Amino acid sequence: MRNQSGYNTTEISHIGLFNSNRVWGGGEKWHYSTAFMMKKINVDVTVFGQTGCELLKRTHRSGISSIGIRVNNTSFLNPFKVVKLALTFKKLNIQAIILNLPSDVKFAGFAAKLAGIKKIIYRRGSPVFVRNTLMNRFLFRHVLTDIIANSEQIKRSILHNNSKLTNDGKITIIYNGVDNLLPMEKNSGGEPSARTQGVVLGTAGRLSQEKGMDWLIKMARELIAKKLDFTLLIAGEGPLMEPLKQKSHEAGLDEYICFCGFVADMEKFYGSLDLFILTSAWEGCSNVILEAMYSGLPVVAFDNSSIPEMVRDNISGFLVRNKDGRELADKVELLARDPLLRVQFGKAGQKIVREKYDQNTAFNQLMTLIRR
Repeated sequence: MRNQSGYNTTEISHIGLFNSNRVWGGGEKWHYSTAFMMKKINVDVTVFGQTGCELLKRTHRSGISSIGIRVNNTSFLNPFKVVKLALTFKKLNIQAIILNLPSDVKFAGFAAKLAGIKKIIYRRGSPVFVRNTLMNRFLFRHVLTDIIANSEQIKRSILHNNSKLTNDGKITIIYNGVDNLLPMEKNSGGEPSARTQGVVLGTAGRLSQEKGMDWLIKMARELIAKKLDFTLLIAGEGPLMEPLKQKSHEAGLDEYICFCGFVADMEKFYGSLDLFILTSAWEGCSNVILEAMYSGLPVVAFDNSSIPEMVRDNISGFLVRNKDGRELADKVELLARDPLLRVQFGKAGQKIVREKYDQNTAFNQLMTLIRR
């Protein structure tokens, strides 16, 4: 039986998406987007998430079936919780499930195995190496049926500590896709309210340690010394919001840096920028880089982890030596003073995204993997 979109749904009675992360980020956006697209083609899908988390709030607003759970890193040690979850899977007739966190693999993975789910898929978006432990060897070899890596670097990181951790054929690379099909999230406002001046630089992401936003403050000092007229917009929230604001204030950057907080209309945000900057210490297949490139923005980013798979140096932007603040400022200044180069890089980035990171293509690859 095929639905109106042409997908064979006979063998897929119900798909589960299990994500126990409490905060909203790239993985949560992927699960929400995937659930939304499954619902759009009339595939039964249920999202499992931490009770009260942002992911479940969004799925609920979109009319997607969701179940709240309370999970921690030791939940897999509680046989009663594992059996209860397995019974829930069986009651819902879940036939394929996609897991998000390592703790989800242990807890929901065991429950899925107990429930007899045929497709137990781990989607990994972190380039942190997988530890070569007895538990991981058992999970990767005997519980998981498939693994999704969202970049080549992610795949390498899975096998880095043990090339025999799992069968290489179990790992499928499915890049993130740029998604402009989701309903706009207008509940929180958050659009930039500051008056901008000069060239408008921007970044977006969770304000946490791995995003390396301290480098933006150092970069801003360098740009002021270069007498560049600019505004830097930072979209996002996180535990380092107040410390970063304080550092920016102490550096005398209040007139140059605007902390926008949560931005609901990211299309509008990207449209307000002249170029995009990312200073992360590591990334998987970065949604914000792809969205910025799709919006026609050149990108300046540190040359690490999966970033070179997205940003092509001197073609769609500049890759900077990791943690080299001076080179970061130099490349940003070069683009800031050359509007024609920004347009050239921006068009190249759009072409790359359309050819390699199409949302429908990524979704088709996922559905093919589930049906396989």
